[in-house]
Amino acid sequence: MTRADFDSPTPSKAIIGVNLPSGGRGKFLLFTVFLLISTAALLLVEKAADHAGYRSIVSGTQMLFFGSSDSEEEDTADDAQPCRIPQLDPWDPSIRSYVKKPKAFSCKNPPPLTTLQSPPIPNASLSLPTADAYVSPAPPASFEPPTLHRPPLPPRPLIKINASLESQYGARKDGVLKCCAGAVKRGRVVSVDDKRADGSYRFEKCQYFNGTAKVESDFTLVECKRGKKKVYTDMHSTVIPTKAALEKIEAARKGPLPPSILLLGLDSSSRLNIHRTAPKMIHALNEVGAVEMNAYNKVGDNTLPNLLPILAGVSLPDANDVISKDRKQVYGKGCWPHNKYVFDKCPFIWRNFSEKGYVTMFGEDEPGISIFNYHKLGFREQPTDHYLRPFYVVAEKRLQKTTRDKATWCYANKDTFTRLMEYLWSFVDTYARRVPFFTLMFITGISHENPSDIELADARLADLVRHAVEASEGGESEDGGLFLAVFSDHGSRWGSLRESPFGWLEERLPFLFIRPPHASSSLAYQTSAAPRSHPVLLANGNRLTSPFDFHETLSALLHGSEDRPGGSSCADCFDLLSEMVPENRTCNDAAIPEKWCACAKEEKSSVDNGTASRGVSLAVEHLNGVIQGDGRCSLLSVGHVISTTLRSLPTTKSGKRLKFFVAVFSTVPSDAIFEVTIFVKDGGVLQVSPEISRLNAYGNDSWCVDDPYKKLYCYCI
Repeated sequence: MTRADFDSPTPSKAIIGVNLPSGGRGKFLLFTVFLLISTAALLLVEKAADHAGYRSIVSGTQMLFFGSSDSEEEDTADDAQPCRIPQLDPWDPSIRSYVKKPKAFSCKNPPPLTTLQSPPIPNASLSLPTADAYVSPAPPASFEPPTLHRPPLPPRPLIKINASLESQYGARKDGVLKCCAGAVKRGRVVSVDDKRADGSYRFEKCQYFNGTAKVESDFTLVECKRGKKKVYTDMHSTVIPTKAALEKIEAARKGPLPPSILLLGLDSSSRLNIHRTAPKMIHALNEVGAVEMNAYNKVGDNTLPNLLPILAGVSLPDANDVISKDRKQVYGKGCWPHNKYVFDKCPFIWRNFSEKGYVTMFGEDEPGISIFNYHKLGFREQPTDHYLRPFYVVAEKRLQKTTRDKATWCYANKDTFTRLMEYLWSFVDTYARRVPFFTLMFITGISHENPSDIELADARLADLVRHAVEASEGGESEDGGLFLAVFSDHGSRWGSLRESPFGWLEERLPFLFIRPPHASSSLAYQTSAAPRSHPVLLANGNRLTSPFDFHETLSALLHGSEDRPGGSSCADCFDLLSEMVPENRTCNDAAIPEKWCACAKEEKSSVDNGTASRGVSLAVEHLNGVIQGDGRCSLLSVGHVISTTLRSLPTTKSGKRLKFFVAVFSTVPSDAIFEVTIFVKDGGVLQVSPEISRLNAYGNDSWCVDDPYKKLYCYCI
């Protein structure tokens, strides 16, 4: 599928597809007139639809809203179903002009001098190394031989020098090429008060080698010299089972495997954007039986408040709540008071999976802006069995970088996306069908600044989806299987796309595809006429869902749907695989704050200029309250009001609606563009939502502050 597959047919395309009978000039003229009239009619209908509200390419979906209605019947339908989220055409004309085609990119030549290769197997009849080859701990005297067969572990790869490239790395006259390899590991935790552990690392001694070198750790630094001149520095990553992982592998041989969990995240991509940029990946997801959540709504502004609910079941406000202000029992309340604390006390679900015998891994690129480390302290103790952060921390310091649009696209001679994918691929190949695993790989660099760049990785993402399922379910065993979720945290939060007519929907509706273990092929395409597997998940695909439902689904995989513990920040959220989400659900039910709710309906009436001006003035007062007292930041004043839109939200299942207006305005001297939600209370009292979105990047405007909240608003003097 290409971009053209999403484009509406043009008249020229229609004419090309016509087969006319021979000798039919009159018929041709009649046909041409008919075609022109039909085209004009279609354009008028399209223009009317654009004027009224929203256009859609989705039919038969219960979550559709096509715009304001004059009929009482449609108003009644709104009452019966409080939330109807617009399902827009990803290539709608109103959006298309804001979408940019990504520019091709490649790292500099020459290719890397060293690569990872599997060692040769001397005799094909010999079995591959078992866990004993990784120095598995000696079993106790009472140890019973395993009764279940599991595939042997793959052999450790070797670092190999490509002799054909040696001439491209320094001149022979400078000396003989000498290379050494040394393990890179996370630094040791100094004390319980250590706040630098997540940025620390240590090097093992760099051992010189000829031809090939053994890999002793997940991460290896390679350096080559000619004489005293360093001509090559690179890093390699591959998964080497830890002692704890080997023990889990041995334990897994005593019973059937539970399903493994693979969560693949892409930063800053809306549901519409992923349909524009990753048709190959979506096709692969459909092939393996994934179902798209068409009404998946974010619950917070940026990445952290949308990932904490998935991984810990706790909202960011609850995590910040040191002293409980109510009697609501939330597991994890107050676990991360503010950015001077580590995240170790938060109840991340990967710990629960680890306790149940899962091998765990967490990885992301772009260490400077990573989820738990951007103006934060990260983790004191390593959070998972395998942890990718040390690799990227060292790469940032030791390898030559190539950047594009503020993101690092290459370390040395290999693109960063490939490096991340190689580690994830290695993790899957090492543990699939041997032990249950839980992994979260969150990809930031390729999409954070320009979500359209995902297109450059589309084919490789599709390959990963197919490989992960095949590796996990391709054997003879019927147990195990793979739960696969591919998702995003939010859509574009700033830039031209966010400022487009439907930018507010782009931001609020990230994508989520869920693939149950052992799902039948093309589950997403099954119809009522075909045998339906996973009917609950299929129905939930068209119901309002949030990251808290995502968490409940993971929790049910671990504990069972009926036995999963409660206590998350959403008291009424669901296991999407086995519990039907109510059709008349509201954002409040799904723990989606009013500001971020995409169920909003545009009202016909307008906001008078006086009310809009008062609301924007209150918003600027709030912004100045955030930065007031910090002498580094200039106080702001209103530039001009760009737009105001009156909207309403369903607040109850009876159809009662809450009215508010959204104002987009600029400020001086920063020339920043903000969007604010303003609620009109009884008596005309205006209440400003404290979460004011910035729609253009702050760039270097906020260089003088490091508080992530202040950075959105501060204009450094």
